[in-house]
Amino acid sequence: MRVVGISTAHDASVAVYCDGEIEFFSKEERLTRAKRDKVPFASMLEAARFLNGKAVNAVVVSSPRSRRWRAIAAVRATLATAPQRQGFRPGSPDCA
Repeated sequence: MRVVGISTAHDASVAVYCDGEIEFFSKEERLTRAKRDKVPFASMLEAARFLNGKAVNAVVVSSPRSRRWRAIAAVRATLATAPQRQGFRPGSPDCA
């Protein structure tokens, strides 16, 4: 099972887990060089490039309540522009 975790706390980041193993992790401030970035736009794009059309079973967003809906909108917008593999079918991805 592949899960994408997105944090919009004071240290925004994105991680991709597959069967309990971390496949990808990106901290926003490492990409933007701005301390305490709140929404991980650059990290989400890097994760989309890493996934490159691989199936994702769940997307989990962790954020302070006041920013939750803005973060969810950002995730939807980013995923809508992510590259899609031809013949993609949702389901259990192969994590190997």
